[in-house]
Amino acid sequence: MPVSALPPAHFALAQRERWQEHRGLTFTLVTQRVDALHEQAGSRALINVHALRRSNGPRELHLVPA
Repeated sequence: MPVSALPPAHFALAQRERWQEHRGLTFTLVTQRVDALHEQAGSRALINVHALRRSNGPRELHLVPA
């Protein structure tokens, strides 16, 4: 997806990350999205979480490296 077509919320979150870092604060975005749109918008401090559900079992959470 071209960067110009990304949803505005992705850019807003990346901007918030930079705003907080500039003030010496931390910002970590935890998302279930694994489509790299947050990275394309400029986010760097990401934790991608992906949930898998087996047919008759509990959900398993997997961290996906950003």
